[in-house]
Amino acid sequence: MSQMPPPMNPLPALVPEVWIEHGAKQLAAGERLDGRFRVKGWRETRAYACEVSVLWYTAGKGEEDTSVHEFLRYRLPDKDGPSETADRLDPSQPVAFSTRLPYSPLSYDGVIVKVCWCVRLRVLLPRDRSVVCETSFALVGPNDAKGESPSHTADKEAAP
Repeated sequence: MSQMPPPMNPLPALVPEVWIEHGAKQLAAGERLDGRFRVKGWRETRAYACEVSVLWYTAGKGEEDTSVHEFLRYRLPDKDGPSETADRLDPSQPVAFSTRLPYSPLSYDGVIVKVCWCVRLRVLLPRDRSVVCETSFALVGPNDAKGESPSHTADKEAAP
């Protein structure tokens, strides 16, 4: 009795990537977040759009909240070339995006609840499928991002 080979994946590998410039893991409230995304294998999988979201969410006990700060949608060219709305976007090459970060809510790592920030890339595929990847960062107060606490800043200003 011969064995059947394992079924093959009908879609080539889709590799989405999203990152924050300079590998930043901590960004100050009010600062500009600059990032890029890339999607390898998008043509082969017939991906038709990419969505980039900068968002925060809570984790822990109780109900989880989510709020999107920035949402960008990129329509991809179809297999025959660029469409009217897609221009010449080629997501197999890094695509830049940016947003000015809000002043709240700041990241918080509590015992009961956590406030987490991330940049999420969602690649939309035919038949209501999607692939998601994300990168996390901490949103901190302006003084915290520079390694200073508000009390240290006040001490420096009062010193002769």
